[in-house]
Order: sequence, then C-alpha cells, then structure tokens
Amino acid sequence: FPPLKGPAHMGEGYAQRVLVQGLAVADFPLKAPRGGITVERTAILEFGPLRVEKRLVRLEGKLQVLLHLRSEEPLEDLTLRDPLPEGGEKTFHFPLFQGEKTLSYEVSEALLTDPEVRWRYP
Repeated sequence: FPPLKGPAHMGEGYAQRVLVQGLAVADFPLKAPRGGITVERTAILEFGPLRVEKRLVRLEGKLQVLLHLRSEEPLEDLTLRDPLPEGGEKTFHFPLFQGEKTLSYEVSEALLTDPEVRWRYP
C-alpha cells in the first residue's frame, strides 16, 4: 500500500524522525486499498477415511456454503447433517459414497457451523 502523509510529518514528505535507543519501532500510515474484501471461512472435518471441507464464500453477492466430501473407501449409508445459522439443517444422504463430491447451498447469514457425519460399516 502507498504511504500516507500524516500531520506529524509537517511538510517533510514521508520522513519520520525516530529516536533509536536499543530496540526501536516506528509506524507509518498507509492508504487503505480500494475495492471490496471478501472473507472466506473454512472448516475441515476428518474422521476415519472421510474428509469434509466446508467453505463459506460470497458469489455474486450471495453467501454460498460449499461442502467437498472425499473418501477413498466405500462408505455405506452416509448421512451428512449441516446445521443452518438461522435454524434447521441441510441433510444429504448417500446409500453408497466413494470418491469426491461437492455440494452447495445458499445461506442468509455469514456464520460457519460444524457439519455432522455418520455412516455404517458393512
């Protein structure tokens, strides 16, 4: 970010006087960047052969939850329950899951909740 002239500089450009005695610290003001900043949040759940990565992203002005599931082993009767910030939950069920799959849905609040998974071993 480019430097910002402060009132303490008194016409001296971007110079700043610092008294150095041992360890010294000097702060320089910087111009704020232009544009918007999007914060992305991520949670990772690893349990046995299953890995669930949950991301909260802003796409085209809407908040989207992306759930990426991955398992090298076949998992029978896999159920993923994801609590919603406004109450209730999204539930996804797979009679047999193996490999990778990405699921998505829209939310109204930027709160990241923890998903729950369960499956049955043969």
